[in-house]
Formats: sequence, structure tokens, C-alpha cells
Amino acid sequence: MGYILTFIVTTIVPLAWLLLRGLGAGVVTYFGLDLLIDYLGDQIQANFDGMPVAMFQMLSLMGIPKAINIALSFITVIMVVKGITYFNGRPKQSVSFWKGFGGTS
Repeated sequence: MGYILTFIVTTIVPLAWLLLRGLGAGVVTYFGLDLLIDYLGDQIQANFDGMPVAMFQMLSLMGIPKAINIALSFITVIMVVKGITYFNGRPKQSVSFWKGFGGTS
């Protein structure tokens, strides 16, 4: 019985602690940034609600509300992709999402 307890204390407990600590940091970071993006979306929507109807209709015809939603979704996608590449090991060649893929830019 003493050997089993020693095995659990020396191997399983530190592994479980490491897993929970790593998972906790990732979850807290993701949900924190998700709350920030939701807050930004709510603030933009509140500013749209305060403008005259004719101006909002013109902005809607130009697709500005959809473009804002696409931009906020893109931030979420970047967070997920960077998180996946970080936890799977760093890529050999770093790809900047802001400069585009390939080319000499």
C-alpha cells in the first residue's frame, strides 16, 4: 500500500498539477480576450445605435458593419491559430499574419 501511495504522490499529482496549470492559463487567456472582443463589439454597436438612421443605412450599404464583424472574427482566428502553433511546438518559419503569406512584402 505504501508503494502505491508513493507512486501517486511522486508521479501522478505533479503531472495533474502541470496539466491543470497549463490548461488554466490558456483558458483564462482565451476567455479574457474573448470578453475583450465582445466588449469592443458591444461598444461599436452602441455607437451605431446612436447615429442617425440615414447614416446607418449608408454605412450598411457599404458593408461597414459586416467588415467590423469580419475583423473581430479575424482576431479570434489569429488567437486560436497562434495558440495551436505554440502548443504544438514553434514553427520553423514564422508567418506574419499582418504581412500576408509568401511574397517579398
